[in-house]
Amino acid sequence: MKKKRQTGVKEQAEMHPSDSFQDEEEGETEEAEPSVKAKRIRSEEEKEVVVYHPVKLSRNDLYRPPTAEELNQLKEAESLFHCSLLKMQMEELLKEVVLSEHRKQQIDSFIQTVTKLIQTVPKTPKVEVNDMSWLSGAVKVPFLLLPKTTKGKFCMAPPASVDLIGSYALGTCIKPHIRVDMAVTIPAEVLQPKDFLNQRPCPTHLDVWKNGLAFRIQVAYHREPQVLRERVTAEELLVVRDNEEAQALEMATIHKPLLTSMLHGLQQQHPCFGAVCRLAKRWLAAQLFSDEITEDAADLLVASLFLQPAPFTAPGSPQVGFLRFLHLLSSFDWRNNPLVVNLNNQLTAADYTEIKNDFMASRDSLPVMFLATPKDKKLSLWTRRAPSIQMLQRVMMVAAESLKVLECQLMDGSQMQDVRVVMRPPLEAYDVLIHLNPNQVPLLGQAVDPPAVTFNRGVVPNGAPQSGGPLPVIDYNPVTLYLMELREAFGDLALFFCDPYGGTVISVLWKPKTFVSAPFKTSQITARTVEVTGEEVKTIPNFGAILEDFRVLGKGLVKSVEAKTEKWAF
Repeated sequence: MKKKRQTGVKEQAEMHPSDSFQDEEEGETEEAEPSVKAKRIRSEEEKEVVVYHPVKLSRNDLYRPPTAEELNQLKEAESLFHCSLLKMQMEELLKEVVLSEHRKQQIDSFIQTVTKLIQTVPKTPKVEVNDMSWLSGAVKVPFLLLPKTTKGKFCMAPPASVDLIGSYALGTCIKPHIRVDMAVTIPAEVLQPKDFLNQRPCPTHLDVWKNGLAFRIQVAYHREPQVLRERVTAEELLVVRDNEEAQALEMATIHKPLLTSMLHGLQQQHPCFGAVCRLAKRWLAAQLFSDEITEDAADLLVASLFLQPAPFTAPGSPQVGFLRFLHLLSSFDWRNNPLVVNLNNQLTAADYTEIKNDFMASRDSLPVMFLATPKDKKLSLWTRRAPSIQMLQRVMMVAAESLKVLECQLMDGSQMQDVRVVMRPPLEAYDVLIHLNPNQVPLLGQAVDPPAVTFNRGVVPNGAPQSGGPLPVIDYNPVTLYLMELREAFGDLALFFCDPYGGTVISVLWKPKTFVSAPFKTSQITARTVEVTGEEVKTIPNFGAILEDFRVLGKGLVKSVEAKTEKWAF
C-alpha cells in the first residue's frame, strides 16, 4: 500500500503544469495522504526549473454556475451582514479603537506645526514652465520643454447629426452592448509632414471633419433596444422589462429617424416650414424653455399649423407661422384636448375618436402637453418627461405676452419692427442669476444681442466652412458641461435655465421643498446645516454654501453670482 501511494505522489510531482483540470482532479485523491518519501520526492522536483504554459479553458470552466452550497453560503453571509447582531459587534469594536484625548492632542499639535511650516514658505514669482534660468550651466539633465508656439488652435464646432434610414443584416444580437471594430486607414504622409488628423475615433462614435463640416458617425442596430430590455435571471429565465436606457436608444434609433423622414416630406410641401421651426426653437431657447419643450416637440407643434391650419390656410411666410405658433401655445386647451398631428394623412376619423377616448380615459397619467402622431397615439413620447404643469403655464403666459408685443408692432406703424424684443427673457422671476464670462462662451456670436466686438475663439473664423486644417474641438461647450454639473449636484434643490445659443446668464429657481426644514438624517445633509432647538434637531438649507459652490464649480467660467434674497420665502 505504501508503494502504491509513493507511485501516485511521484506521478503528480512530475505532472506538467499545463495538464488539464481533469488530471488535477484525479490526483487530488492520491494527494490527500502524503507520505514522508513523497515529500522528499516533491522537494527534489521543486528544485528543478518549471516552465508554465498557457492553458486553454473551456467556456464551462470559465463560466461555471455556482452550486447550491455556494448560493447558501452567500445567502448566509448576506443575512449576517443585515442582522442587528453584527451591527452591535461592530459598534463595540469601534468603541475600542476610539482615540484617546492624549492621542488627539498629539495629532492636533502635529497639524498646527505643519501648518506653521507651510505658512513660512516664501512666495516665489510665477514663471513659465519652460523657464530654466534658475538652473546652473553645469546641469546637463534634459527637460521636456513645451513648444513656444502651438500648431493647433481652439475651435468649437457642434457636430451635425445625420439620421440614416435603412437596415443591414448584422446577425443575431445576444449582448446588450455591441462593439463594432472599424478599420481606419491613415496614409503615412498625413502623420509625418502634417500635425493634424481629419477624424477622431471614439468607442461610441467617429467624428469626421470634411470640407469645413463636422460629422458624427454612429452605428445603430434596430434590435438593440429589445436586447436591453431582456435580462436572464438566476433561474435562467428570460425576463423582459422596460428601462430608461432602452427607451432613450429606441427614441434615437427608431422614432427620431422616422419623424425626421416625415418632417422632410412636409418641408417639400411647404418651403417656409423650416424657417418657422427655426424661429420657434430660437424663441424657446431665448426664453429659457428649450429643456422643457424639446426640438422634436417644437417641430411637431409647428407641423400641426401646416397640417391643420383651419380656420386659416397654411402659413405662407415665416413671420405668419411664428405668430400662429405663439397663438397655439397660449390658447390651446392642453388640459382637456390632445394635439393631433396627422403626418402623411395617415389618421382617419376613427383614429381621431380613438385618440380622444383614450386621452379622456387616462388623462391623469398622461403628460400635461399631449402630442399624438400616427405612430404614437397613446403615450406622447416627445413630451413624456417635460414640460411640467408649472412650466407649461409659464410658457403659455410668456407666449401670450410675446404675441401681444408683436401684434402691437404690426398694428402701429410708428414702432420699429424688431422681433428680438420677444427674444429677451424676463429675469425678475428667478431667485439667483449666475453671470458667465463672455470670453468663455463658445456660441456668443449666436446670442440675441451679440457683443459689438466679437472674437474667433470657439467658432469657425468668418463663419465660413474651410476645407482641410486641423480637426477642431468637437462637441465641447463649457456652459453645457457646467449646467450638467449643477443639475447633478443641486437638481433636487433648484431648477437651472440657460440659453444654449450664446446665453451669458444661468437662471436659478429654488424648488418649494428647499425652504422646508427636515429632520436630521446623515443621508440628507447635503447643502444643509444643522439647527438645534431644544431637543429637536433639524436641517435647513445652507444658501451661503450653495452659492459658494456655484462659484467653485464654475471657476474661470462664472463672472459673478447675483442672489435675489428678497424673493426667498422661508
